[in-house]
Amino acid sequence: MSIRRTAVVAVVALTGALVAVTAPAASAATCTPTYLPLPAGLPNGAVTAADSGGGYAGYAYVVTRGLSMIIKAVRWSDGQVTDLGQLGTSNVTVTGVNRQGTVVGYVAGPRGFRSRDGKLEQLPTPSGYTGALVEGVNDNGDIVGSAVSTPPDTAPYSIYTPVLWPASGSAPVALTGLPTTGYAKAKAVDQDGTVLVEHYPARNSSSATALYLWKAGTARKLANPSDTTTVRGWSLSNGRVAGETYPASGYDGKGVLWDQNGVPSRPAGSAYLRSINRSGQSVGWSTATGTYATWQLATRAATLTDRPSVDVSADNGTVAGRSVPSAGANSLPTVWRCG
Repeated sequence: MSIRRTAVVAVVALTGALVAVTAPAASAATCTPTYLPLPAGLPNGAVTAADSGGGYAGYAYVVTRGLSMIIKAVRWSDGQVTDLGQLGTSNVTVTGVNRQGTVVGYVAGPRGFRSRDGKLEQLPTPSGYTGALVEGVNDNGDIVGSAVSTPPDTAPYSIYTPVLWPASGSAPVALTGLPTTGYAKAKAVDQDGTVLVEHYPARNSSSATALYLWKAGTARKLANPSDTTTVRGWSLSNGRVAGETYPASGYDGKGVLWDQNGVPSRPAGSAYLRSINRSGQSVGWSTATGTYATWQLATRAATLTDRPSVDVSADNGTVAGRSVPSAGANSLPTVWRCG
């Protein structure tokens, strides 16, 4: 899919205008949970990613003596769970999965990984860097993330460089065509190879001030709402971006949806949007209801009330995360269908 740029994008980019959202919230739909199975010996877990064909990925864990944890990567497909284990003995953070079942993420260090043949393998760290965070994978097998370095002028804090691990298996490459000041992080990848990038204005910045959509060496800056000082980009799907912005105070975050032309809007009552699917269904936190909620483009569509944490909007229309079904119960990987 090519990302279209129209005259209205240029106007928004110059003015920082925000498209007003007047659509009222729809009546809250009922959301029915389904609890996914867990591997033996791992009684807790969560969904943190979904593929384009109805599968999910995330983690499962057990609390051991001394309140430490063993955390392993897992994949769910056709109602079955696969334990992918750890990277060596390191606990995992799972950030993405594609239709072919490749699961990606990272461990402390940081070191990036992908799954192959039922286990995790480390991705190569780009030359000249000390580590890598992996943030996403598309159905072609392209993997994106950020290489990590700690230059003397920023030590002990790290800076980041957006990186692509091509599906061909060739060496990872840094993304070109982005601003040369400050630094940037790759946050997500779309099915057509477009990468969502956060830009930080200085090497010692802790918050991003701009988002870019990068493809094949060309980067397009997204317009921020007029009340934006800092911005976070969480998800990219079918040309749409979900995220959040903060005003000068640094508090009172608000959810933002950038449409396929790069025009931002405020979905009704959203504090943030964490994930968006191909059809424009997003999930995040609703200040209007004090719960997790879903939106269809600008309109709130459903609320979730059973002690959830919901971070995934899947292409099959479900949303997913984890929940505690009753007081004292384990935290279970959960998928909700709303409607």
